[in-house]
Amino acid sequence: MVAMAIAKQLRESGIESTIQSVGDNRANLIARIKGTGHKKSLVFCGHMDTVSVGEIPWEHEPFGAEEIDDRIYGRGSSDMKGGLAALIMAMIEVSKSGITLEGDLIFAATTGEEVDCIGANTMVADGSLNSNKRRIAYLGVQP
Repeated sequence: MVAMAIAKQLRESGIESTIQSVGDNRANLIARIKGTGHKKSLVFCGHMDTVSVGEIPWEHEPFGAEEIDDRIYGRGSSDMKGGLAALIMAMIEVSKSGITLEGDLIFAATTGEEVDCIGANTMVADGSLNSNKRRIAYLGVQP
């Protein structure tokens, strides 16, 4: 599961996260670097799911992540795993920098973006992204 791999990477860098189950074999991941609470939080948001491989013929195994000539081929390698990797590295670098943030920095990796938005809807409904009752700014990445 992608959420577990992300949680492991963040944990190895000293950032705790929560995996939020949203159904059979589907989950969100939420990580937070706490700020002072003086300013609103910033959410880095991206999705972990992909659309199905469909009936089209694939030149490379869709879930194989084949590396050829410094390129990775596979379903989801650019939409959205590249964006998720950038957000994860940004979280890690901010954490390593030791700077004091005025608002929380939240990483939200959702499921269901390509189908039913169940991941984002669950985070909003249960208050997972709430931060000191302050407004939140969102930064989403999409290729």
